[in-house]
Amino acid sequence: MTFARADQYVQVHPTALDREQSARVLSSYHNSLLAAPDNRSLMSVTTQSENEVELCVVCGDVADGYHYSVLSCRGCNSFFRRATTMSRKFVCRRDGNCIIDKNVRCACRSCRLAKCVRLGMDPRAVQPKRDTNGHYNRKAKRTPASRSPTSPHLSESTPTPTPAPFTPPSAPASIPLTAMPKSPAFVFPAVAESRIDELIARYHEQCRRRRTMLCSSLEEILSNSNTVVLRRPVDADDFHEMSKIQMVLMYEWTEKLSEFGMLTDIHDKAKLLKSFAFKWVLLDNTFYTVESGFTDCLVMINNTYVSRDTGSIVDSVKDNADIKELKARLFGERALRGLDELVRPMAALGITTGEMMAFRVIVLWNTGDIGLSDAGCAIARKASDAIINDLCSWYERNNFSNIPERLGNLLLLLPGLLSLCMMIKEDVRIVKTFNLMEWDSFMDYML
Repeated sequence: MTFARADQYVQVHPTALDREQSARVLSSYHNSLLAAPDNRSLMSVTTQSENEVELCVVCGDVADGYHYSVLSCRGCNSFFRRATTMSRKFVCRRDGNCIIDKNVRCACRSCRLAKCVRLGMDPRAVQPKRDTNGHYNRKAKRTPASRSPTSPHLSESTPTPTPAPFTPPSAPASIPLTAMPKSPAFVFPAVAESRIDELIARYHEQCRRRRTMLCSSLEEILSNSNTVVLRRPVDADDFHEMSKIQMVLMYEWTEKLSEFGMLTDIHDKAKLLKSFAFKWVLLDNTFYTVESGFTDCLVMINNTYVSRDTGSIVDSVKDNADIKELKARLFGERALRGLDELVRPMAALGITTGEMMAFRVIVLWNTGDIGLSDAGCAIARKASDAIINDLCSWYERNNFSNIPERLGNLLLLLPGLLSLCMMIKEDVRIVKTFNLMEWDSFMDYML
């Protein structure tokens, strides 16, 4: 498989490059004027040998100068500027001890920002962006702080919006897991830099919606806690309730994809959704498990779980031996296999939210033989190629150094997922026969 270079897909208007280059020259000149005579270490930056390479103190990548009082690369410079101007707050899921280097600097934004500050980056040195006339963007003051990353201004007809001025191509995605905090003096709307960034923003919005739909009380809805507390082993009723919610979310997500809207045959759309339903459910729970930091049990989106200790779901006292065996097979054995086929490989890869969302789109369009029309098959092929190209561009922009390896490991998850979905689909057919769980008509359609 040949992967195109990122510069084939990321286009930056020449005037933007001119402004960026000019800003960099002016910044260097300004620093040289401010440098004291005895500050030899700073002045040596402009007189060092061309063969001497200075490294970013944050991630160890090649530095391109001093930014906000610290020698840093363009990626860390851009990340710090975004986090500061938008007053973003991040949460570390590993006790604040994540390794930050050029290979994994995007894995934990909380630790990356903390390291930037710890090593001397000064938030007070960050200035608001200017418009093309050189004036501060005063309209930003009137932008609501609570504006959602998925507001209607992100049209499906333009899946890759043009970046705002002074945004370098290497700027990393930085979508927070928590709600937007209070606005600073200048507030800028969140603009998706690429299709992957747009999918990330939608995912976080959908996670908030999913959480609300799963809550059983007003107090639970109003709670701001992001801590995952395991409730109990999953049971058949949980699967029934979760599947109804997940089908609604699947449809909402799919209909916003531009390629899905290009399908003119309603039968193609129905076949695609029917083929994707079980894959969505499995991926949704798998993503949630990985994001929650678990590798020894499969955590459902309602915080129930299947582990090797419990073996299967909670058994009813009325269940006979055959029914218990079927439940163990459906809700236990298959779920635990998901740990080996999906959860652990994703955790080992250190999969990011961007990769998760790209993989979800890849799974949707790699349908196999489900009877799509010729036009539908052509759209599916183009959509599959497009998301892989978008992911490669996103990798480049976020300075991943091992792109072929990461992409290969991501695609290797696909065979295990498809095999597991086929087995679960066959097991679910047995559920209706033995009346193991409440059954809805939409579940008949899924089969």
